[in-house]
Amino acid sequence: MQTALMLCLGICHQVALPSAAAAEAILFILGAALLTRAKNKIPGARLNRLFNIRGELSIYEKITAGIMTSAALIITWTMLTHPITDHDSLAYHLPAMAEWTRNGYFVRLPLKIIGYYPFNWEALCTLFLFPFKGSDIMVAVPNLAAWGLFGLSGYSLGRELNVQRHYLMAISSLVAITPIVLQNVLSMHVDLPLAAFFMAGLYFIAVFSRTRSGAYILLIFGSIAMVSLDTIKIPMLE
Repeated sequence: MQTALMLCLGICHQVALPSAAAAEAILFILGAALLTRAKNKIPGARLNRLFNIRGELSIYEKITAGIMTSAALIITWTMLTHPITDHDSLAYHLPAMAEWTRNGYFVRLPLKIIGYYPFNWEALCTLFLFPFKGSDIMVAVPNLAAWGLFGLSGYSLGRELNVQRHYLMAISSLVAITPIVLQNVLSMHVDLPLAAFFMAGLYFIAVFSRTRSGAYILLIFGSIAMVSLDTIKIPMLE
């Protein structure tokens, strides 16, 4: 939804804080109205069922959960206190975002190949430049959400395949803190969100094959749409 919002702002030549704030306010009002009409007004009440998070944790599982919580806090602190130094991020990911905010719309970069690079995830991250007057201190926040979705989807997929929970928690935690994954959390690469939504799609497919619930069809198509947004270029308008 947020990516689609930024794409619409770019197409309308309105990549700026006032337009983004107005659009976010409209989305908030619409979302609040939908929640008041829903029977279950607290989305978190269904999150445990959506991702198969149930039951009391054992002492070892609590230790694993504590380690991952600490890892998330460390990653967040690192993200807020250290600038992005990855070569690709500095070469064309962040420069593209800077050009969009400076010109107010999607402009094509001068390099032929990079000018057509799929910048949809960067469009989403651009939203986090506005509150800080162009500072990139929070620009990687969507990566943190993708990191959480990646680990949670992998865990849930294993639960759906009847793998024991304590094994899954250990495996998904180890995968989430491997160097290649952490490197992508602290850069503007699209590899992590691509992996996260791909893993989520696999989980929703597994649940749909068991339940045949129409709701999971929408979640599957939503995951496919997000994978497409991560890998298909945005319209470059000049």
